[in-house]
Amino acid sequence: MRFHRFYLAGLSSLMACLFSVAALADNLVRPDPSIAPAEVVAIQLMSLKNNDLVEADFGIRQTWNFAHPQNRKVTGPVSALCYDAERAGL
Repeated sequence: MRFHRFYLAGLSSLMACLFSVAALADNLVRPDPSIAPAEVVAIQLMSLKNNDLVEADFGIRQTWNFAHPQNRKVTGPVSALCYDAERAGL
């Protein structure tokens, strides 16, 4: 339980850094084997939840960074994904 509390605190700190107002599109979190799967999921969920917090469609672009290459082929470029999300009212 104690580890879980520290883990969540660290994850919250990561999210705060990720969504700071000073963040730029170049500051997207890049896939890395050192990032735990639970952290990847948290990064993507928080990115989508706060999609336009940093700048327009920042969260969609962040999530796109973690997309599998086969998924990217089916979905198309990130601009198409942003357009689809806008059309869906997201």
